[in-house]
Amino acid sequence: MSRYLSYYYLLFFALITGAFASMAQNAYGMTILGIAAICFGLLFALQWLHTWNQKDRNGLALTELTCLVLLSVFLALRVFNIHFQSVEILFTGTALLLAMVYGIRLFRIIQPDKRLAGRMTWLVLCYYLSLIFFLLAVSLAPLIPGAVSPSGILAFILLFLFVTGSWISRNQIQEGEKISGFQVVGRFKDRSALLLSLFVLFALYTGLTRIGWLPKMYTSVYPQTYYQLLNEAESGKDIPVNGKYRHEAFKEEYDRFSEKHLKNKE
Repeated sequence: MSRYLSYYYLLFFALITGAFASMAQNAYGMTILGIAAICFGLLFALQWLHTWNQKDRNGLALTELTCLVLLSVFLALRVFNIHFQSVEILFTGTALLLAMVYGIRLFRIIQPDKRLAGRMTWLVLCYYLSLIFFLLAVSLAPLIPGAVSPSGILAFILLFLFVTGSWISRNQIQEGEKISGFQVVGRFKDRSALLLSLFVLFALYTGLTRIGWLPKMYTSVYPQTYYQLLNEAESGKDIPVNGKYRHEAFKEEYDRFSEKHLKNKE
């Protein structure tokens, strides 16, 4: 993963730039976000190919990267307002599968034969559980909207405990070596740190927009009502009528209106 760190930094910068551009009511901000999501998917796909070509294929790593590629694609589709039937179910299933991957990884790491010190075991436990609860919050949003906030809050508490405990125990002796919790998780050969960073950024943005400290992202493609209806469908608040969600019906009507308006102008 270390060979891709510079690319990850560039994509993080692109995400932040796109978000601020969108909040400043520049339509190209969403385009930057969509391109960044596609680039994340391509990086994960390259890592998947590298893992697949190894002699000893790691099935858990392949599953993790497959889920990340799919989640990147779903995010890009959302940014570019491309929606298809059952996308929420596919997104939920992918996020839950990824949570299971990290749960299995956690179970393997905290085994007694790994020789983690007692305090370090608790730090690793908080680290991975935080990521798992973040994934649960994301995956349950379309099905059980009420579970999102408790799961997200619990994830933040666990992450806070990990960061605080790692700082306090930064000089802990582990097999004759002074090491902190940050160094331990930094040696894990997965994308957990990257995902946690993305979740924290997203959670901070969501929280700051709710209290009015940051403006919401702007897009000029469709009226704001369309995105409100889309959010209701993705959060499970909207029920399809005759196999069609309200945001889909709204989009069709709006497209017909726009097309008719353009013809009249011609």
